[in-house]
Amino acid sequence: MQRFSQQFLAAVIAINENRTEAACDHLRSLAGIVREYAIPLGEQSCLIGFASLSANTGDHETASRLLASVKAAAPFPFRTPVEVIVYRHTARALRSSLDPNTAARCRAEGAATPVSRALDAELARHDATISTVASAGGVPVRAAWNGVA
Repeated sequence: MQRFSQQFLAAVIAINENRTEAACDHLRSLAGIVREYAIPLGEQSCLIGFASLSANTGDHETASRLLASVKAAAPFPFRTPVEVIVYRHTARALRSSLDPNTAARCRAEGAATPVSRALDAELARHDATISTVASAGGVPVRAAWNGVA
C-alpha cells in the first residue's frame, strides 16, 4: 500500500508542477500496482489521477468523463483524503470549463463506462500518444502531452 500511496502522491505533485511526462509515468506505475495486487477501488484512484492530468492539460471533456466513471462506481466514503481532495479540485475546475450541455453529455458517457474499461482506454490513449510522437522522430517521446507535437 505504501508504493500505491507514493505513486499517487508523486503523480499529483507532478501534475501540479506541470510535469506531464512524469505524472503519466507515475499514473502508469500506479495502474500496474493496482492491477498486480488487485487493490480495492484502485482503478478509481488511477482515474482520479488521469482526470486531474487531463484537466491540467486542457482535455476537460475526458476529465469530466473519467470523474463520472469514478462517481458511478462506488460511494465516496471509501476514498483516501488525498483522492477526495484531488477529485473535488478537478471537478471544481471543470465546472467553469464546460458548458452545461457538454458537461451533462460527458457525465452521462462517463457514468455508463465501467471503471476498468475507462482505465484501459486511458492507458491505451497515452500509449498511442507516446507512439505517435516517437514515430515523428527527434521529438521527446512524451512531448505531445505538453502541447508539443
